Amino acid sequence: MMQRHGGFLRGLRGLAGGLLMVLAAVAGAREISPGDTVEPREGRGLVAIAVEAALPVSSLKIDRKDGGFGGQRLLRLGHGRSLRLLELPAGDYRFSRLEIGLDNRPLWYLNLSKDGRLDFKVEPGVISYAGDLDLIALGYSRFHTAPRNRFAQLAIDLDKDYPGLRKRWPLRWQGAVPDRFGEFLANELGDMPLSAALEAAESATIKPAEKDDAEKAGGDDRLPALVRELFADWQVSTIRMNPAGDMLAVAEQKGDRHTISVLDVATLQASPVYSGDYPVYQMSWAADRTLLIGVNNRGRTSYAVRLRVEPGRAPSFDLLTFPYAGWFVSTIGTEGRQAVFARVETEGGAGLYRVTLDGKRIERSQFERSRRLDKGLEGWSNVLTDRSGVPRAVMATEDGDYVLKTQTRTDGTWQVVRRFSSEDRFQLLEMAPGGTSFYATTDIDRAQTELVRVDLADGKIVQTLLTLPGIDILEVLTTPTGEPVGASYLQDGRHQIHYFDSASGSLHAILARALPDRSVAVYETSRDGTRALVIANDETNPGTYYLYDAGHNRIEELLSRLEPFRQARPVRSSLLRLAATDGTPIEAYLSLPEGKGPHPLVVMPHGGPIGVRDTLHYDPEVQLMTNRGHAVLRVNFRGSGGFGREFRHAGYGAFGTQIEDDVLSAVDKALREHPLDPGRVALRGSSYGGYSTLMGLIRFPERYRCGIATAAVTDWPLTFSSSDWAASTSAQDLMKKMVGDPVKQIAEVEAISPVYRYRQIGKPLLLAHGAQDRRVTIEHALRLRLLLAKAGRPARWLPFDDEGHGIASLDNRLRLEAAVDSFLADCLKPAGATP
Repeated sequence: MMQRHGGFLRGLRGLAGGLLMVLAAVAGAREISPGDTVEPREGRGLVAIAVEAALPVSSLKIDRKDGGFGGQRLLRLGHGRSLRLLELPAGDYRFSRLEIGLDNRPLWYLNLSKDGRLDFKVEPGVISYAGDLDLIALGYSRFHTAPRNRFAQLAIDLDKDYPGLRKRWPLRWQGAVPDRFGEFLANELGDMPLSAALEAAESATIKPAEKDDAEKAGGDDRLPALVRELFADWQVSTIRMNPAGDMLAVAEQKGDRHTISVLDVATLQASPVYSGDYPVYQMSWAADRTLLIGVNNRGRTSYAVRLRVEPGRAPSFDLLTFPYAGWFVSTIGTEGRQAVFARVETEGGAGLYRVTLDGKRIERSQFERSRRLDKGLEGWSNVLTDRSGVPRAVMATEDGDYVLKTQTRTDGTWQVVRRFSSEDRFQLLEMAPGGTSFYATTDIDRAQTELVRVDLADGKIVQTLLTLPGIDILEVLTTPTGEPVGASYLQDGRHQIHYFDSASGSLHAILARALPDRSVAVYETSRDGTRALVIANDETNPGTYYLYDAGHNRIEELLSRLEPFRQARPVRSSLLRLAATDGTPIEAYLSLPEGKGPHPLVVMPHGGPIGVRDTLHYDPEVQLMTNRGHAVLRVNFRGSGGFGREFRHAGYGAFGTQIEDDVLSAVDKALREHPLDPGRVALRGSSYGGYSTLMGLIRFPERYRCGIATAAVTDWPLTFSSSDWAASTSAQDLMKKMVGDPVKQIAEVEAISPVYRYRQIGKPLLLAHGAQDRRVTIEHALRLRLLLAKAGRPARWLPFDDEGHGIASLDNRLRLEAAVDSFLADCLKPAGATP
């Protein structure tokens, strides 16, 4: 529970990080300062308390769970990571209250006493540690706390601040999920000090290049230009056509500015209606002359643009700003006078409101709590409204389960009509005509994800609209009145559309002939069907928008998402089909560089891995690799999405084993049938792909020369006490099915964890990781780096202080690709080549 404690949250982020300070020793508690000598005493232990705060914390209170401890209040944690050591009587404790603010002036507080994840045990004679306490800011007055296991980092910090302490007081993990890395590390290091292993690991760090050096990254002036072209932000993020078909709204990025313009279809004359520093995340027409805009400025500012059009003149407009953060859910009617808006509430979650758009301003009074449309609903994540704006169906969480709730009346009486397991797929799509049913995709009791119609009253499936054996349906295509006209899916790596009516199918055939060798989709059609906004894309181009005029049977190019390439020469891939060692059918894509070969091969397993897949759409990493002379192989191994329920579930229990066997089977097929050098094969992957890279080096060292692993899982038991999904019981249950139970099957889970098999990593390795990664924390990389350094084979190391689970900034992408290019140039040298 979060409550306000007075005042506005001003100036918090600018406060320098202070040190943890103990207010007073209560009931025998004692702070241990650096340099203090503390000997074990009967019935007493030490506890390491580390707090990682995204904003200043004024105090943290600790209580004994049995009520026998008066409480310890720690002051001025500050901003960033703070570590302090306390001596306490042995027993069970909990964090009970955290205050956010300046010095002794708390502005907000969080009640932590009911969060069992934050409980910890103090044992006599040891240093107990149950994870760092992370405070994450979700927005204004919205915060999240979670424990994060950073055992290796804590051991390093303790040795730095309290030299020699761990020799007298063993450091012990006390979290709810077992983590035996501490004992394993101690046994492996033997007499080698942890500081020596850290120093050896740090010696392989790739230092940040100066700007002039970065321009010559990889020893080739062409590389930075390639990276900038291939990884550039899209200059056109989206285009939307109004119902009349006479105007287009275009969202663009020009340098650091994000703009929206309205184009007259007849003249293609553009009139700007918005310009700002933040990207547009939502744009739709509520009516012929009303455009709705959402801007992602962390607070999600929203606007309504009302246009006035006179013949021969550029349109004028009114820009109405919404007073609260949120997003548009749906529009009401066809005249653009009302919309349903999801307002982000200060206490968390969102509320639904009916908002009038035809006034002089968006009045705050429209967002009074008494006007909420979703009364009685909590924890919803997806909602469908009928054409009157009444919420009818939502996906929500209840008692830790995902549920489908519906209401057939309008009085806020909601009923749970379906409960879902963590393995079920069920996606709300759109209300059907009549308002008594809706469209969804699901694979429940089905062999693949199918398009269905669901009754609102009882949640039962009343119609299956489309089944494609072995193929998962993605979404439904409907008319403005909700009539289904088709459904999209992926087949042979490309987006495909199955049409229910001959007219739509005929239009698609015309467009496909006009735009060959590309995935073509009708993005929007005008009310009278005479105009269509079309997008076409393929591996060489992320997308170009076209305008189709049915009356003149003419297609006109509008704008492309990226500017034409000047340096890059993008390539298309070949589709490979093969059978895995157990007969499972596998699909893979091979991209060859220019030239006759034999080419070095970079194998790039995808992330996820369950439910995720590779496609034959534009991929800048693939295009960069081929432009640097490397062939690229991507494999949709078992567990990948899009191929049906059985294929997806085949990935359960296959991490580090059958999945990597599938990858190797695809490598063998590619080597047999294409001009590739079997002696020059490397692995590169991110997230699960990084993990797969490590397991490939461990299991098949004779097949792979080296590996590049970004944001890689190295320790599966660690994920259960450090990942952002660990707070969800359903997510933990699903992960146990995928990798095993870290409590009941700890040995098996460790057996598929690279840190416990580090001795088998003998090939060159480049590790990259973002310090802000909350999905796969940087602790994963640290653990493996320490062990490889101890073994005398330190991994090359490229950290990113400002990145999370992936590489977002272009500057960091330049650093990564320069390091990769240099690493591969050395690793994949032809046999007999001079250094």
